[in-house]
Amino acid sequence: MRWRDRGNKVRTRTFGSKSAAREYAEAVEASKRTGAELADDEGRTVGQVAAMWLEEIERSGRTAKTVAGYRTNLRVHVLPEWQTWLVGAVRTSDVRKWLTKMDRDSHGLSVRSNARRC
Repeated sequence: MRWRDRGNKVRTRTFGSKSAAREYAEAVEASKRTGAELADDEGRTVGQVAAMWLEEIERSGRTAKTVAGYRTNLRVHVLPEWQTWLVGAVRTSDVRKWLTKMDRDSHGLSVRSNARRC
């Protein structure tokens, strides 16, 4: 996915699925409307970005069940590990270690794939 930030800089990001890319694109568009930028260099934590994302998902017309699933996955799997991390500090290697730990701690594949959606 490609987009331009407020400074007209081209940003790119890849995703594991088309639906994840679409959801992120919706969040980027929402951030443009509200003036909230999703740039890594603003010092936001994963928890702050997750809260903004959930608010947008709730307003996007998703079913209550879908929103509840996202909220649960964030609360149970993602935020305990990542809530206080600065977005710009998260590296691919950190995420790989976390996913490996989830596997080692006997989390099923469905839990891991659901966590990736967040």
